[in-house]
Amino acid sequence: MSNFVGQFKDKDGNILFPEIAEIGTFGEGEYIKFENGWAIVLHKQSYTAQTSIGFAGGLYRSPSFPIGDFPFPFTKLPLIEVTSHNTNDGLLWGSCYNERTLTSFPRYIVYAAENSNKNFVLSCLAIGMWK
Repeated sequence: MSNFVGQFKDKDGNILFPEIAEIGTFGEGEYIKFENGWAIVLHKQSYTAQTSIGFAGGLYRSPSFPIGDFPFPFTKLPLIEVTSHNTNDGLLWGSCYNERTLTSFPRYIVYAAENSNKNFVLSCLAIGMWK
């Protein structure tokens, strides 16, 4: 993670802006909660998925897998953006599998033109209300 939340603290670790209620890290992610009720959650993690399920016309997909939980529940469904970054040669793409929830990122499926292990990084963003 890029220490996004570190930009909002001074050298002693104090929050620089009164509009920020809380900032922190969790597992492979970071978050900011604002006093007005909005929150931003960033999550970035490396994964390996086996694209072994025949899908259509020579395409393969992985089983769905969880991306991860938010560090706190949202009070309304957040806006979610998930981007995959392929670390292998070859064609790879993915999609979110299930409905959004208040407590976690959606499950994810990887698609490829071959039956093989695929290494990739997911960068995830959630923006929504925490109070």
